[in-house]
This record gives sequence, structure tokens and C-alpha cells, in this order.
Amino acid sequence: MRKRKTFALLLLLTLSGCMRTAYHAENNRYQHAVEDWYCLEEKVDLPPHPLALEDLIQIGLQENLELQVYCQEIAIQHEIATGEILKILPTLVANGEDSGRNRNTGSASQSLTERPPAPPSISREQNRQTWDVTLEWNLLDFGISYYRSRQEANKTLVKYYEYERARQKLIFDISQQYWKAVMSRQAVVGAKEIIEKIEQQQRKLTQNVELRVISETTVIEREDNLVTLHRALMAFDRVHHQAMLELKRLAGLPPQQEFTLVEENLEPVEEKSFDLLELEQLALQNRPELYTNDFQEKVSVEQVREAYIRMFPGVSFFWGGNYDADKFLLFHHWMQIGVRATWDLLRLPSKWSEYRTSLKRNDLSELNRLALSMAVIAQVNLAHLLYREDFHEFEILKEHDRVKGRRLEIAERRYETGLLGEEELVRYQGEALQVKAELLARYANLQISLERLNNAVGLPRYYLSGGVN
Repeated sequence: MRKRKTFALLLLLTLSGCMRTAYHAENNRYQHAVEDWYCLEEKVDLPPHPLALEDLIQIGLQENLELQVYCQEIAIQHEIATGEILKILPTLVANGEDSGRNRNTGSASQSLTERPPAPPSISREQNRQTWDVTLEWNLLDFGISYYRSRQEANKTLVKYYEYERARQKLIFDISQQYWKAVMSRQAVVGAKEIIEKIEQQQRKLTQNVELRVISETTVIEREDNLVTLHRALMAFDRVHHQAMLELKRLAGLPPQQEFTLVEENLEPVEEKSFDLLELEQLALQNRPELYTNDFQEKVSVEQVREAYIRMFPGVSFFWGGNYDADKFLLFHHWMQIGVRATWDLLRLPSKWSEYRTSLKRNDLSELNRLALSMAVIAQVNLAHLLYREDFHEFEILKEHDRVKGRRLEIAERRYETGLLGEEELVRYQGEALQVKAELLARYANLQISLERLNNAVGLPRYYLSGGVN
């Protein structure tokens, strides 16, 4: 019975502790939620004029939270590297003591000869006052700290180039959403008038059915065409809103902050002729991931050197000054200097294994470098291929847009002469607008493909529509 009561008490205490923990967790989450909400909803001061792509890129580089996280990680890694450099210094240890005993440290002795032993005596005071300062320099620790400091310095550069790649990716993402938002907005502006006409035609068709002017089957067929066109035009509005929200997130702006984008027109585009070999060489020279891999390889080299010197004995040079106030001592001050060596012989096999492991990791880093270079070259070739395909599709859509425009002109003339009804004219206008919107989207894809090629070679905004930046 007593065991059951004890168990119940322990269970009650555990549950109460869990309830308190859950309460504190919810309270802490609520406080953080409020703080985060006010911080994230704070609007950013923007220029009064409509924003161009370069404006949004500059805002994103300053306000994007992911880039700020990378900057903080670089600062932390820099402090770690500084700490490893300071570990190279020798140790300087100062000790002091002021203590007392309740009894003297009396002692007796045993004679090893026929002479009687000396009577019990003391050679140390009950109160003790000492201090010493020792400077020690361990050569093995110095070597290990030296190579570790080089490793951490290279890791700092690794973090920096990771930040650079994140920065390049942000520029590409902003460019992608910018062109989607700008081109889809033009399609939305043109679609609103056509959508109103489509809705009017749908109401007229409904009235004609009620008045039994035309058959219900004919109405359904016509209404099906209008609804299909209506859905296609409404899709551009959805693309625009999604692109604007994503653009705000990338630029570090709250979703409620409003701004306008500059007007981008369909400018004449000529296909750029790229030397694929030159693009590959540019990528191998400029991609931050390759720099990152280079410094990671240097880290592996320093790890090999560190593992190698760990197999040697630890040799320490030391120097110290000492003081002891004991009155039984003849000399109260003295200096001490020497050399000390330690070597854990039974740890040698494991240290040799660590050395062999570091060698294999160094070989692995070289293979990783080759694999990464191949992946970069593949990305360049893919980006180049996508650019050419997008350009050819853009040219085809330009021709399609020209044909639709010519067809709409003929339809408008026939409508003016009474040879074509308003419903058919609206359908022609909707189809022409749909092709125009597809042309705008393809133009946006062409600009995105060009920036994707810049991103693949590691040079954001290098190749522009008007030439090389």
C-alpha cells in the first residue's frame, strides 16, 4: 500500500512538472509570436518612384533575413577563428595559497644505522603562504593550435562564399519573380476589359435561353467557349498576385506593404550568341561553390598535418618564479626552468589510424571538387540550352501574336460592317489577348533564362538584354 502511495505521489509531481513546463513553453511561444509579428510587419522605407529590378535587388540584399543569418554565421565563425589563433600563445599560470592547519605537521624518523633516531620534529609552519608564476610552452599544443587556427580561418572563408552563393541565388529569385509580376500585370490590365465583355455575353446568352431565342444546346456550346476563355484570362491575375507576394518575401518586405513596379515594354530581342567553352571557363573561375570546395580542401590538408604531428611526443619548456613564506626554509624565493616530455605510447595506433583517415578525407575532397566542377559545367550547358529554347519559343509566339492581331483587325472591320456579331468579336479579342499574354510570359521567361545563365556562371546581372553589364 505504501508503494502505491509513493508511486502516485511521484506521478503527481511528474505531471505537475510537465504542466508547468507546458505552461512556460506556451507563454514563451506567445511572447515570441508577438515580438516576431511586430518585427516582421514593420514596413520598410521605399523610394517614392516605381521600383525597377535593380531597386528590388538592392532592397533584398539589405533586408532579406536569410542573408542576415549568413552574415551572423560568418561573424560567429570569425570569432571562432580568432579564438583558435589566441590558443597558440603559451600558458602563463599564477597560483597563490594562504592556508592554516589546526596541528603542526610533526614527524618522526627511523634510523637505518645503530645510531638512535632523531626525536620527533617539525619542518613546516601551521600557516602557509605561497605563490608561483609558471610560463609553459608546449610545442605539440602549439603545432595543433596553429593548424586548427588555419582550419578555422579557411572555414570562415567557406562561410563567406556560401553567403556569396546565397546572395547570387537571391538576385536570380528576385529577377524571376520580378519579370513574372511585371509581364503578368500587363496581361491582367488588358484582360479586365475582355473579362467584363465575356460576363456581359454570358448574361445575354442566359437571357436568350429564357426568351427561347436560340436553343439551349447552342447556348451551352457558346458559353463553354466563353468560360474556357474566362478561366485562361483569370489565370494571369493569379500569377501576378503570387509573384508579387513572393517578390515581397524575397526583398524582405511585409506582405501588406504596397509598391508599384516600373513599366516594362516588349523590346526587340536579338538572340545572343554565346561561346559555350567560354561560359564553362567563366563558371569554373567564378562560381562561389568552387571557392567553397577549395577552402574545404585546404581544411582537409590542415587536418592531415594536425593528425600527423599528434603522433609526436609533447615537449614543454617551462619557467617559473616561486615564493614560500615558511620560516623553516633557507631560501624563500627561487626560480625554476626546465624541459618536460610526455608521450602516450599506447595511443600511437589510434593516432596513426586518425592520420590515415584524414588522408582518405583529403582524397575525398579532391573527388568532390571534380564532381562539383562537372555539376557546374552541366548547369551552364542546361542554362544555355534553356535560353536558346526560350528564345525560339518567343520568336514563334511573336509570329503567332502577329497572326492573331491581323485576324482581330479583320474581325473588327467585319463587326463594323455588320458581318460579325459582338459575341464572335469578343471571342477574337479574348484569343488575341490570350496569345499576347503568353507572349509576355515568354518574354519574362526569356529574361529569366538569361539571368539563369548569369547565375550558372556565377556572375549575376552580367549578360543583360542590351549587352554585357
